[in-house]
Amino acid sequence: MKARAQALSLALAALVGAPVQAAPKVLPRHGLVMFSSECVSEQSSDGHGMRVTLRRIGKIDDLVIERADFPIEVAWPLTFDAAGRRLTFESRAGEVTPKVVEGRLSRDGMTLALRGLPFAPPDDREVLKRVIDFSRPTPLCGPG
Repeated sequence: MKARAQALSLALAALVGAPVQAAPKVLPRHGLVMFSSECVSEQSSDGHGMRVTLRRIGKIDDLVIERADFPIEVAWPLTFDAAGRRLTFESRAGEVTPKVVEGRLSRDGMTLALRGLPFAPPDDREVLKRVIDFSRPTPLCGPG
């Protein structure tokens, strides 16, 4: 009986001491993450698209939204769902009344889809790719 209790005790200690696997985080809790749809026109060299930088500094999360035809906007506060994949914020870019913008991150955190941007039709969504290599030249815009 004593040997059985010791075995059970060792098994419990092993379980308690075992590292717990946390759910993978889509985004880091601190730092900067950039998403972009920017491209350059081959004919005119004009820039198109937009860039969104998520800044997660301390307990504050905000977005810096840059687009060639609008002033830079800093949007905050951001609201994330429990899984950290959906976010909402208010945008005032070019609007008298703020618009609620919804964002959804892909499972791997490599794309961000934004819906409800002030400069886009209501049902349009802007899909931005996560920037990993900052030394890479801005790609050329596709046809259209």
